Amino acid sequence: MNQPVQTRSIETLRKILEAAEAVIGRSGAQRLTMDAVAAEAGISKGGVLHHFRTKEGLIAALVRARLERYVAEYKEEEAAAGPGEAAYVVAMIRHMKRMYSDDDGFPRSLLVAATDHPAALEEFRAVLRQKLDERRDGQIPEVGVAMLFATLGLLLTKTLGFVDLSTDELNSICKSFERLASSPSTIAAPTETVD
Repeated sequence: MNQPVQTRSIETLRKILEAAEAVIGRSGAQRLTMDAVAAEAGISKGGVLHHFRTKEGLIAALVRARLERYVAEYKEEEAAAGPGEAAYVVAMIRHMKRMYSDDDGFPRSLLVAATDHPAALEEFRAVLRQKLDERRDGQIPEVGVAMLFATLGLLLTKTLGFVDLSTDELNSICKSFERLASSPSTIAAPTETVD
């Protein structure tokens, strides 16, 4: 029995995106071509072009798929963190640790998009803007925003090849972040600055 057309199309799309990530991971952004993706996915170039007319469209879809995956994973971490004022920040720290350990994905996709096709990052920018708006509305503690940028910094240092923390180093940093995030004085800290 044949798969329904829609199911085959979704499967082909998944193969194309996985192939694009594999090409980037193995050969770097400069080698990401429609021909390379087609060869990696084991489909025709026409099959790739059916889904993505341009390399820019492929990169945008790659970033979007990764962002959707990581938003879903963050929600899992938030549910696991349980209730409490620090839950948002603890979930974010645990999620960053998960992302840091993901050698084949999102940070590298972001780097490719940022260097070659910055418009592909608009959805990622929108997520960051939403988090900043939530802070302004008082939904996220100030420490949450600080941790957001600290965790992004860790991801970028790995992605850019500045440093690749060992598992022990990453665990130690994340435990320190969680202690800071869970400290009652941090959560209740005033936003005023001292002269």
